[in-house]
Amino acid sequence: MATWARKAGWRNSDSEHNVKHIPMRQYYDMVQEADGNFFESFTALSWRQENRRLRASSEEDLVEDKPLPVESQAAVKPDSRKLSKDELDTLYKELMYTIRHRIGTTSDGHSPFDEDLYNYAQEVFHITEDRHRTLLDRAKELKAPKCVLSVTVAEAKDLEAKDANGYSDPYCMLGIVPPSFSPPSTPGGKPKNRLSFKDRQRRKSRGKDKVTQTEDLIAKSPILVSEVRRKTLNPQWNEKFRFEVEDLKNDRLHIDIWDHDDEASIIEAARKLNEVSGIKGVGRYFKQIVQSARAGQDDDVDDFLGCIDINLARIPSTGCDQWFDLEARSIRSKVQGKLRLQLQLGTQERDTPYKDEAIRVHQDLYDLFVEHEARTHSDQVFDKWDGNLSQPAQTILHQHFIQQELTMVDEAIVRWRAYSKQHLQYAFDYEFLYKLLHELHNSWQPDKLTREEEQDLAESFADFIELCMSLLDQHRGLFPPNNKQAICKLEYILRCLQLIDDMPAYSKVCPFHAPMRREIIKVIKQGTKDWYLKVRAITKPMTHSDEEVLQSMVKLTYEINTDVQKALKYYNKLFLSVVKVDYFTVAYKQLESLLHKDINAGMEDINVTLQTEPSPSASDEEDVTISTSLFELYLALKEFHAFKESLPASEKSELHMDSFYVWFEPAIKRWFSLARHKAFRRLEKAVELDKVELVHSMVKHSTSAVDATCCFGQIREFYRQLDWPDPVGAYTFVTLVMEDICSGARYYAELMHKKLKAAGYFDDEGQFDVTDQLCITLNNIEHVKRSLGSLPESLGFADIERSMQKVYGEVGGQQSHRTLINMMDSADDDMSNKTSDVVIVVGKKMQPDIKKFVFHLAWAPDSARTDDAICPLMEYLDNNLKTLNMSLLRANFDKILDEIWNVVLKELRETLDGNLGKESPFYCRLHEALDILLDLFHADGEGLDEEAIQTEDYKYLRETLTLQKATTDELIEQFFLEKLQEQRVETVANYGTLSVKVYYDNSDSSLHVEVMSGKDLPALDTNGYSDPFVLIELCPSHHFPSSAIEKTSIKKKTLNPLFDETFKFPVAVSQLKQTGACVLFTVMDHDVLARDDVAGEVFLPLAEVYGQDRPSIPEGFRAVKQNTVILIRPELPKCRRPDKHNGTEGALIKFLLLNFRFLWRRKYTPETGPMGVLETRTWDKTAQDFYKKRRALALQCG
Repeated sequence: MATWARKAGWRNSDSEHNVKHIPMRQYYDMVQEADGNFFESFTALSWRQENRRLRASSEEDLVEDKPLPVESQAAVKPDSRKLSKDELDTLYKELMYTIRHRIGTTSDGHSPFDEDLYNYAQEVFHITEDRHRTLLDRAKELKAPKCVLSVTVAEAKDLEAKDANGYSDPYCMLGIVPPSFSPPSTPGGKPKNRLSFKDRQRRKSRGKDKVTQTEDLIAKSPILVSEVRRKTLNPQWNEKFRFEVEDLKNDRLHIDIWDHDDEASIIEAARKLNEVSGIKGVGRYFKQIVQSARAGQDDDVDDFLGCIDINLARIPSTGCDQWFDLEARSIRSKVQGKLRLQLQLGTQERDTPYKDEAIRVHQDLYDLFVEHEARTHSDQVFDKWDGNLSQPAQTILHQHFIQQELTMVDEAIVRWRAYSKQHLQYAFDYEFLYKLLHELHNSWQPDKLTREEEQDLAESFADFIELCMSLLDQHRGLFPPNNKQAICKLEYILRCLQLIDDMPAYSKVCPFHAPMRREIIKVIKQGTKDWYLKVRAITKPMTHSDEEVLQSMVKLTYEINTDVQKALKYYNKLFLSVVKVDYFTVAYKQLESLLHKDINAGMEDINVTLQTEPSPSASDEEDVTISTSLFELYLALKEFHAFKESLPASEKSELHMDSFYVWFEPAIKRWFSLARHKAFRRLEKAVELDKVELVHSMVKHSTSAVDATCCFGQIREFYRQLDWPDPVGAYTFVTLVMEDICSGARYYAELMHKKLKAAGYFDDEGQFDVTDQLCITLNNIEHVKRSLGSLPESLGFADIERSMQKVYGEVGGQQSHRTLINMMDSADDDMSNKTSDVVIVVGKKMQPDIKKFVFHLAWAPDSARTDDAICPLMEYLDNNLKTLNMSLLRANFDKILDEIWNVVLKELRETLDGNLGKESPFYCRLHEALDILLDLFHADGEGLDEEAIQTEDYKYLRETLTLQKATTDELIEQFFLEKLQEQRVETVANYGTLSVKVYYDNSDSSLHVEVMSGKDLPALDTNGYSDPFVLIELCPSHHFPSSAIEKTSIKKKTLNPLFDETFKFPVAVSQLKQTGACVLFTVMDHDVLARDDVAGEVFLPLAEVYGQDRPSIPEGFRAVKQNTVILIRPELPKCRRPDKHNGTEGALIKFLLLNFRFLWRRKYTPETGPMGVLETRTWDKTAQDFYKKRRALALQCG
């Protein structure tokens, strides 16, 4: 392998002496200052955009840690009703009355001590101790209310089956009884026999029990009976019963469960008897029930299923809803199952001034308590208060609630109104308010409120909605999107609004309200407009200069982009999920309309200025600044318009900003014109300050090439950021980009070429030396040229073609693509031409030395080996190629390698052409030298490829040297091989055909030939006929030395002769397989007074003759198929150039060349073909004889 092909790094031995030492930072500053940092100012805009986003993001992170803005500043505070002193005193007395007559046991979360309740009331009402005692004494004078018990018999489960069908028909009997109704337990802890209502009646009727006066008065209220539930062990009643309670501390609730078995209706009887006045005692009651319902029937029809006895004093004030285990009547009785009851205590006949205004009083108390609690927590952040009242407050309000027997919907409305009212003054947690609304929603019962109550509830809804809408109007400031606490608050504001809109209560009390979604959209639009006007005022320019106006629009657009980003990232998801409002669409379209109006007005003035000013000047820094600001504004508006893709499909059409890019068309075209001029300035400075800097062993170009490609890359980056949306406009601008880059690349190649020329490289004087400047010039041009190859992908040629196809059809798209490719190819060709100019000079400068070494190679002594003779040439080539390979890029090295290869081939060819007719050793040396040189330049695949090596000169040398070094016999064999190939491919019978049969008979080792006939032979006599005969010869003669030439008879005046003559040639079968072995049939025209003419000839290969693989052919010619072959004409052998001959022979050759009809069949060049080589071998009689014979045949063609 050639030593030049070994990999090597960048040579920098001489670079230190040729380049001034300039620090790289200073170098780049000097290059960029050549155009005033024109390109960097544009490419930095995208970084500036990103920095703005990062700053906005960091500011959002800071907002997360900041306390929330006080929303009360934005809240609307309607006037609220204040209670007078008399009203407060009356309300306080109502409160004392409620505390004094507490009912039920104290529940968890309630205060058990009355003194705590009195103290809390004093604190809320701001009542002095004396005034408190006075009002308390007045409350004591009032008549105590009556206590009532509400019982709901809900259901039972797992009852005992008393009927034969495996079920029971249960019903309940219940009433209020004194303690004596249930006897105390025995000393052993087991209960004594427990009597039921029916047991008492049966014992009395049978006389087995003496009923005392106490027992006779056992039921203090009517005995109530539930419905019978048929065939079930898990009955469900859900029946409500109400009892007056005289002694809450001692009375009990007693319930029996029976299995109803007879046809009589005990339930109906009980109901009727309960209506009779004056009847006292359970005995009398049940006696009447039994007598009326079962007259004359067995007493034991109904079966006992269990009973329950509940001490009323243990019922909590909050009521209870629980399962009770059924109890037996005696120790021996067995019962099973449970009964679920709902118990609630209450009062009636309250002796207070507000006894008929229970809800209003409860509302006033709630208002006072909530306001007091909120004021108490005023030193805290109100959001941290969960809204739950203190124990005394809850106890008082609960007692008032149950004593007034208010409903759950009353309680929910009162709570909501109280908290929503105080929320206008003290901001509560919206999650807590949301829960209050849920309670109201879940407990709502239509048609339960008075008209006044509906109006109060409607007013509370309206005030709360008005507050929420005022907050939504300023949501950008009040609820920063990156503050989780703020977003949570906003979420629950929206949840509250949505819940209100979904509530039947809201529809009931506000029947003509506008849809909440429409109101929210309206508020978003107005809030967005207010925010936009505020930002526009902040970014307003200080002066009316174009630059100030542009920067003002840029800042405004950036602020809007940040807001739109927040809308899409934060607010939109929240509004969509909670209230089904597409916040982003509403805000974006509102901003889009406002921004378009302002930008349109500003850009109209800017474009007027651009059109009136003269063409840009390189020194006009103000124009550059305006262009930068215009592009920055374009990028900001493009970013804003890109948010359009997040809109729903139905909202994307007919936006004001869809054609925003039209504003910038004059400025963009102006920029590209300016960019070309600036690029040329930068390239000039870069080439002037060119510096070789060691960056990497594979980097073989200088800084100017890097500057050039970076400059072009910045132009591409400008176009990429431009991202022009209009296909036609995009094509226009990409052609401008291509013009800037391609013209810049051409200009750079021209600058490098001039610099090399100024260094004297193209001077004819001096020998060739590989210099760094030569290599850098080639590498720099190649590096820049390579950068053009990425343009189709980086500029999106394929996308542009598709876009143009949509507008102008397939032909238009293809034409636009071809135009761009042609621009790139043209620049590539121009730069390649510059490289070729340099490379050609390398070949020219090396040619004298190569010529000298080739001469020494050709004329070295015959005793010298080829390797020794070619050594000086090889050393010269290898040393130079090694240096070039180390310093050049592969593409450039391949070009120079190809050029040197052609120079070497040219010198070898000239040596060969100037020495035709030499003996074989001369050509053998050149042939070996060609192989050695081939290995050098191919370098085992590291050098020239096969296509680059196979030039015309190489093919000529290879063919000619192969022929020249061959023996005469080999050349003759080659001649017959060519004639056999010519015979095979001949398809047109211009000179007729000849029909023959040929076979070989192994039995007598002979070749048998039959000449049968000819057809359509050429007319070679003046009478229009010929006198044909055929010569049969085995060729080449050195393979068949003992075979004679045979001849057929002459056929007179015919063009279609019939011969039917056979011939036999003694030949060994091995002779048939010799190279070029064939039968030559020469058709002649017999002339008496002149030389016979040649009509044509036929060549048949002996290797394909029939019978060679058979022992014998007894059938003879009958076994052989007739072979009709087309006649071909012998051609004039190629001869030396006419100036090599003299006299008559030169004149004859000239004559024959002018009469080209003899030469039209095959076209030998003077330097190729076996006959041409044989002609030159004047020192070889065999060669000369064969040449002359074939030449004579060609001359005899009629």
